[in-house]
Amino acid sequence: LASSAASDVYKRQAFSTIQSVVAAEQYAEENGISLTEAQKTEAHTMAEEFLSQLTEEDLAKMGVDEEQMETLMEESYLYSVVYDTLAKECEVNADEMEQYYQENADALREEYTQITIDTIMVNDEATAKEVSEKAKAGEDFAALFETYDTDTSAKENGGNGQMTLYQNYLNNTFGLSENLTLGEITDPIEVRGSYFILKVESITPPTDEQVKQLAEDAYRQQVQSAYVESRLSEMIAAQEVEKISEAWENMETFQ
Repeated sequence: LASSAASDVYKRQAFSTIQSVVAAEQYAEENGISLTEAQKTEAHTMAEEFLSQLTEEDLAKMGVDEEQMETLMEESYLYSVVYDTLAKECEVNADEMEQYYQENADALREEYTQITIDTIMVNDEATAKEVSEKAKAGEDFAALFETYDTDTSAKENGGNGQMTLYQNYLNNTFGLSENLTLGEITDPIEVRGSYFILKVESITPPTDEQVKQLAEDAYRQQVQSAYVESRLSEMIAAQEVEKISEAWENMETFQ
């Protein structure tokens, strides 16, 4: 029953997407909107790339060939063009945007702070503890990386295990509950069976100007998205829909 209910949810989501695409196509036709040749070429390239990533089993389930996939990608591209066209109709209130900035500036500043870390990955906890203790005792982190790191891809082309991540992504990736501080060397952190030792090399928060731009972009996208969804909902409400039970029951879903 749970599986059937989940399948129905995916089917409803898929059908809702189809309705939105149909609504966008109708809007495009009524307003003289069409893809340029360059956009059609880009859509065809996207179709080729998508097909190349599918298994033969998925291809068989979908029952589409390259030409049909190109058409689907053109429809998807046209939807995005219509979406952008509708979004431009929406005026954003400057005072409300400023209020959004004031309320969210601190959270955005933290979220988009960039942390540059050196990393050492090893395969067992005992070695990880040894490496962490040596690093905290002052041994050269780069030398420890060369001696102990087991990630061959990190060493390719002269790699040294250094990476720069946004604060939230860093915390989520390594399961950190608190932000790291400049120069901090961590205890071993287990991630999917491997152990990491991190050293913070730099912390770079966004400037006030960047935070303001991030807030304005986020607010504008939020308001425009709500507006476009409302406009499309109006168009969808005017559609005539006939549900064919056999087609609905046999609809394939890709989760």
